[in-house]
Amino acid sequence: MLTKDNFLTILHQYPWNKKPKYLLAVSGGVDSMVLSHLFYDSGCEIGIAHVNHHLRDVESDEDAEFVRRFAADRYLPYFQHDVNKTDLLVGNMHDKARKERYAFFQSVAQKNGYDYIVTAHHLDDRIEGFFLNLLRGGGLQGLTSLQPLKGNLFRPLLHFRRQEIEDFADAQNITFREDSSNAKLDYTRNKIRHSLLPLLHSIDPRANDGIELSLRNLESERYLLEEYIDYLREKYMSTDSKYTYIDTFNLGDASDVKLYKLIHQFGFNFAQCQSMIQQASIPGATFEGNGYQALKTEQHIIIRDLNTVKNHDTELIIPELGTYTFNSCTVQVMQSYQVESSEEIASVIAVEQAHFPLKLRYKKNGDTFKPASLKGRKTSLKSYLTNKKVHRWAKEDTMVLVDNCEDIIAVIGYELSFAVGLEEKKAQGTILYVKIINI
Repeated sequence: MLTKDNFLTILHQYPWNKKPKYLLAVSGGVDSMVLSHLFYDSGCEIGIAHVNHHLRDVESDEDAEFVRRFAADRYLPYFQHDVNKTDLLVGNMHDKARKERYAFFQSVAQKNGYDYIVTAHHLDDRIEGFFLNLLRGGGLQGLTSLQPLKGNLFRPLLHFRRQEIEDFADAQNITFREDSSNAKLDYTRNKIRHSLLPLLHSIDPRANDGIELSLRNLESERYLLEEYIDYLREKYMSTDSKYTYIDTFNLGDASDVKLYKLIHQFGFNFAQCQSMIQQASIPGATFEGNGYQALKTEQHIIIRDLNTVKNHDTELIIPELGTYTFNSCTVQVMQSYQVESSEEIASVIAVEQAHFPLKLRYKKNGDTFKPASLKGRKTSLKSYLTNKKVHRWAKEDTMVLVDNCEDIIAVIGYELSFAVGLEEKKAQGTILYVKIINI
């Protein structure tokens, strides 16, 4: 049974670090209006946010005015977003509307210092969502996706039934708006609400309680699974400043399932993970995620953020002493150099002044140099990197420092030319130091 007291009990069971500010997502329906009254009567600091999708014409505008008036009568901050209806009519309307709503709520919360976005989802929403995701082939995470507190999304009514909320509204004389579209059977969720769930109840009156218990059991199993995934992540997943690496060679049985659990956050689906694991997917194959790309190597799947991919046609001319920037690098040319342990230094190269101006660029086809490790024996840069088992993307990102004759002085982050050490010994008075930071 929903009462003000047990609502406050739920509100106070979370270990808030301070007295939070709550942004309430209010449609004007019975659920969100009960939520609004409960928060307002509890003395919490709240704001009201409403999204007008304009899908029901005058009725939608009346909803917005009703919510605006509720906020104004109580001197509460009010935020409204009006959606261009035509943008929702192409593709999955409900998915687009949901994404636009939450983008608006997050924007308002961030700009106005609200700690939590509060929605009026209840237990019936969870049950309907369970069947929706079941029909779509959802896994354990999808079947239990609605959580009371997830990030900055707070759903304090999630343990109450719709009928309990409606009973509370009647007892407290809370006014609300009726959404006429909720009664239509045009949408899958409404079919589940008005057809499937009553049918299940007619088969077994304990159906609702049984489904609720099943959801709780699935949640417990999801928590165990998440702990196991954390273990996999710690053991088989690593990152550096550019890439994420997954050791697929040692994943063991059900490696496609494990891989999916590790990288689905990057927008890769299960079928792609199966292809990444299969022997037929040869090293060098790439896969597209949601803003990310995966590369298969013999022992790893490597993932990069497409927003961080560099333009390899750019270069930096370094004419003299000074500080320069090149993509994410800082380049300093100095007369002396002292090691500073706090710096993340990719390379420090001693260069005879006669070789200026220098150039910092990305590797090119046909590049050759004389590595110090080979005592000056000339080799192709491509072969050098291949022998070091450098993956394709890291090869593409490799930078070289060349002198005024286009001879490679250093392969940044890997090795100096054999001639560099000789020059430093022979020409102490004319040496400049090139320091490259954060490649």
